[in-house]
Amino acid sequence: MLDAIVEAAELSPEDHVVEIGPGLGALTVRLSSRAGRVIAFEIDARLSAILRGEVLRDAPNVEIVDADVLATDMLASRPSRVVANLPYQITTPVLERLLADERRPPLSVLMVQQEVAERMRGATRSWLSIFVEAFATIEIVRRVSPGAFEPPPRVASAVVRLRARPRPLFAPHPQGQFLALVSDAYRHRRKTLVSALGFEAGLSRESAIAGLRAARIEPAARPERLATLDWVRLYAALADRDLRPR
Repeated sequence: MLDAIVEAAELSPEDHVVEIGPGLGALTVRLSSRAGRVIAFEIDARLSAILRGEVLRDAPNVEIVDADVLATDMLASRPSRVVANLPYQITTPVLERLLADERRPPLSVLMVQQEVAERMRGATRSWLSIFVEAFATIEIVRRVSPGAFEPPPRVASAVVRLRARPRPLFAPHPQGQFLALVSDAYRHRRKTLVSALGFEAGLSRESAIAGLRAARIEPAARPERLATLDWVRLYAALADRDLRPR
């Protein structure tokens, strides 16, 4: 499974890798043998000490950073790859920091909960699937059974590969406003779009209907019915009428 992650990262000696959560370094060792540089963020000082003193003692191209990756700038070094076996509870915030940043690396390989991987890929449309697709193409490289871990978790995992798009699907529209439109509408995903736009974008019913129809979207549809390019069309239609989300 570790070898599959490294292969999926398509590493060369020119690559600079950021790894999130190296743990005891099983993946880090493999990354260091293929990449020119590895920066590994580890929040647990006990594990960092083991990595420095034993596991990675003979790996001069590896730097261990004692920090919570969510409390630091993980892309400051401009990595060409991000590789991680992500703790499940930080998957979404890591993805948001990784992809929404203009310094996003060309390729990222992440192990996540299988259910999350399916949502990222759009098995059912959600804020997460729209967000990911706006910035990257996604491929599930392989599924990983609980038995691959010690101790085994209660859920299955999956390795996903994200290739950053040359430009986001919503370009040239403003990133912040586009993402706000989608995320705010999903706060009311059980309501119709015409109602959701009234709640969050502050549009009158007439303005919301006009924008939706201009985007060729049924006003009675709910947010999960829309694909990413539907949201792009909706944003453009609202912007053309000077009805951008707040």
